Amino acid sequence: MVQLSNKNIKMNFAKFILFAFFLGLFYSCAESNKNGIESKSVKDAMRNAGLFLLTPDSLRTTEEKELFSKLESAVYEGSTIQNGRFKIAISKEEWEKRGIPEIYFDMLKRDIDNENNFLDTTSFPKQVIYDAWQESQEKYFARKKSQ
Repeated sequence: MVQLSNKNIKMNFAKFILFAFFLGLFYSCAESNKNGIESKSVKDAMRNAGLFLLTPDSLRTTEEKELFSKLESAVYEGSTIQNGRFKIAISKEEWEKRGIPEIYFDMLKRDIDNENNFLDTTSFPKQVIYDAWQESQEKYFARKKSQ
């Protein structure tokens, strides 16, 4: 029988909350018309982008794996937490120089705005979210260093 510490349970819960939150945000971006998304082609592109992000690695093509790797790199290397707020530290131009479609930058920007709004209005312990983000970011950098 495996015994889990209280800290492990809290971190797993925080990861689940983050996953569920970002999953909801991607779907809401794909379905939302609140942010001035009038074009059907833009809505379709966002829906496809959201579905792409949810596709397991085992089902991705080589090109999709390469795009996902670029996205992961841009998000972890180009996002920070400053003064209790998530920030994009990469410009749209730099994003596009990395070969990532603009639609993903727009989705990230909306998701970060939504996350910051959530943090402003929730009673959920914010430090749990910050710690989960930093742990994920550290794991990314450790994985990148070992490759």
